Amino acid sequence: MANLTIVPAPPREAAPFTDGEAAEALRWAANLLGPTTRATLLRHAGRALAAPDPMRLEVLLRRLKSLGDLAGDPQESLVAPAPLRALRLSEEGEQVQRFLLVGGLRTAALRLPAHVSTPFLRVARLGAAGVEALVARVGALGGLVLPWQAWAGERPAHLDAGFVDWRRLALEEEATDQFPSAWEDLRLCRPGSGPQGYPTRWTRPRRAESGWFLARLGRHLGWFLVEGGQPRRWSRLPWSEAAALQFALERMASSSRLMQLQLLSEDRARLVVPAPLPREEWRLLRALATEVQGREWTLEVHDALWLSRVLQERLGVVVGEAAG
Repeated sequence: MANLTIVPAPPREAAPFTDGEAAEALRWAANLLGPTTRATLLRHAGRALAAPDPMRLEVLLRRLKSLGDLAGDPQESLVAPAPLRALRLSEEGEQVQRFLLVGGLRTAALRLPAHVSTPFLRVARLGAAGVEALVARVGALGGLVLPWQAWAGERPAHLDAGFVDWRRLALEEEATDQFPSAWEDLRLCRPGSGPQGYPTRWTRPRRAESGWFLARLGRHLGWFLVEGGQPRRWSRLPWSEAAALQFALERMASSSRLMQLQLLSEDRARLVVPAPLPREEWRLLRALATEVQGREWTLEVHDALWLSRVLQERLGVVVGEAAG
């Protein structure tokens, strides 16, 4: 017994959770708690999962906010469930109607009379009878059925140099010298300086650098006046508007402003997007895509052609055809 050595058993690894399970845990916690802090929401959601991963949950929380399932205050300190909406992604008269379901309710709590693609990105494809049942169920839950245009909003202008000039006038007039975080966290948006497919870098200001920049300070996004490498004034931007400005700045910096549409087969196509899309258009593309690899989005041909028209009309980009 004197030579007996007790070797502790290796820790058991819990089964990893899927994105869908994490999304349901975050929605469950948001409805349980109501408006709450990000830290409290993440802590409660983590307890509902077999193997909580705080960093991964934080990423998924941001994705749910981008999709419209969760909402937050401008300071990004509070989180709450968003209201239920069924967004029609098809044109009137199509035999199969597609709906994107957004809102803070868990998928199981919706008790929908239709098949939903995944618990994370909830897209339903329905015939006429299914549409009637969906509309009735969403209404019973206090939700709304809307065309996607009402959800995405109207674009006041194409996202190009004119849009940047139009927005910067108001942002620079409203700028303040009160900052929410330490200056050391400042990162400037530098369009056109990144590798192919990822054209933007976010880097610290250089010592002698001056001018107005799209930038982030900690988790805050805004339009910043920098003098001698130090921020002097800024206007806060919501994530969606910052993404629109970034898209416009990247179009200005890029020699190629084309999105490419590649026909892969009779029923599948690939849309190659060289720059990050603004949130509203990204949500629409993400809802219709069947596969995503970097900046390449695979869709059904019908969806790809329709979405190409939408992006040209809303963003002013050119979508060119290329060999698959």
